[in-house]
Amino acid sequence: MTIVEGTRPGGGQSGDKPANAPVPARAVASGARAPSERVEPEQQRQRDAEARRILEQELRRAEERLQRARADYADGRPPPLATENADTAAYQARVQELRARVERAEADVAAIRREMGRLGGADGR
Repeated sequence: MTIVEGTRPGGGQSGDKPANAPVPARAVASGARAPSERVEPEQQRQRDAEARRILEQELRRAEERLQRARADYADGRPPPLATENADTAAYQARVQELRARVERAEADVAAIRREMGRLGGADGR
């Protein structure tokens, strides 16, 4: 990884740093915005509402995937396919894959709910 230090643009006023002086890392990393870059409260509410709407859609889809995964997993006893028996390695591998799918879907739902909770005002269910 290569890091290139930035420079501040122009202004040769007395007491100012030279135009090619490096920008301190904390000034860049602080995330503070200049007043001219701030978002109006109404615009921020609209952005928050849109983010909440998108997260609610994602949550619905994730919950649907979780329901399908749980149904396919059938509490660890899915019906064997025509090409497998309940005691074969292929069946056991498929059961493990289905279990992993359920766990991933549960983690997705939990992550979306956490994100909705961070938005504030969202119930996070």
